Amino acid sequence: MIYVIWGPPASGKSTYVAENRSENSVTFDFDKVMQALSGLKPHHKNRNLIGLVVDIRQMVIDALGELEVDDAWIITTWVDEDFQAKFGDVEVEYVLMRTDKETCLQRVYNDPDRAEVAEEMKEVIEEWFDKHGAQNSIAAKGGGKMPKKFWNLQKVSDSAGELSLYGEISSVSWWGDEVTPQMFKDELDALGDISTLNVYINSPGGDVFAGQAIHSILKRHKATVHVYIDGLAASIASVVAMAGDTVTMPRNAMMMIHKPFTVMVGNADDFLKMASDLEKIQDSIEEAYLERTNLDKAELKTLIGNESWLTAEECVEFGFADEIEKEREIAACQKGGILMFNSLEIERERFENPPELRSPPTRQELLNVLKQKSAHIERMIKRWN
Repeated sequence: MIYVIWGPPASGKSTYVAENRSENSVTFDFDKVMQALSGLKPHHKNRNLIGLVVDIRQMVIDALGELEVDDAWIITTWVDEDFQAKFGDVEVEYVLMRTDKETCLQRVYNDPDRAEVAEEMKEVIEEWFDKHGAQNSIAAKGGGKMPKKFWNLQKVSDSAGELSLYGEISSVSWWGDEVTPQMFKDELDALGDISTLNVYINSPGGDVFAGQAIHSILKRHKATVHVYIDGLAASIASVVAMAGDTVTMPRNAMMMIHKPFTVMVGNADDFLKMASDLEKIQDSIEEAYLERTNLDKAELKTLIGNESWLTAEECVEFGFADEIEKEREIAACQKGGILMFNSLEIERERFENPPELRSPPTRQELLNVLKQKSAHIERMIKRWN
């Protein structure tokens, strides 16, 4: 097994490894390898050697399969998708040291070996928490895969934040996952005391549990939530949209609602239980719609059962949305078996009752339009003259 121990500087990574490794373990500590190569004091770095240390680390990782060791321990300050890719298909467990900033700073100032670099390390620690602090509360363990973000949260002013949900909502299920929902909530909390949160959606849906969790988190947030559907809010993405205090749609945006579905294998008992679970999931989804719309339960069930693709006008009529944004244009079309909403591409086969959208104009059609506009401009110039 390979263990990646990660977290802020002075968070106790080396101590954790020392307490858990066996005599027949391999340990790669970036700082110690740097010290050995540079001859500098602990926690000093020769930045010209960073690339070499990274190369050595990769050589160690590549050689692990040929070594007869109990396990391997890699110590680093941060993990991202590029870092994960270095291990290929090898099973990896990631362990985050959830040490708060004050404790890290206290360790630095109380360590005689770090006295000369205390101020320098203070800056590095503060920079780490400024950049990665929202993730420092997650229990990042298991499976060799860190949660893959499908959202973007940022603060746009002292009082306003922005959430973008473009593309699929989660590539894996949030069912039983304590890590990713907490990461989302922590990032939202990290925006601070905002009074407005603008949410931009262009999504075909995705994991029902992720969508329900985001809906609940947004509903509980004290900020006023304004939802803007930038093309499509389909399936569970439409449930997320229901968290908005206001929901705005451009005229050619769409919303799609349908029954939850799944793919499974099992015996008759398994299928009966799954059917019951899907009914319960649909009940919870219906509650999110009913809380916002002016539909009764029977009307809503009919729309859901028909996999309804709703225009902006219909969404306002039924109460899924509040207003139509007339001045904004959305590119919605189909090309072969692909539905396109702005840059979002969705296979038609994914849905039972996909809408018929216009196909993109051919080159000749575009030329004809340009010729018409050119002739119109020429006539206008002649009249002016």
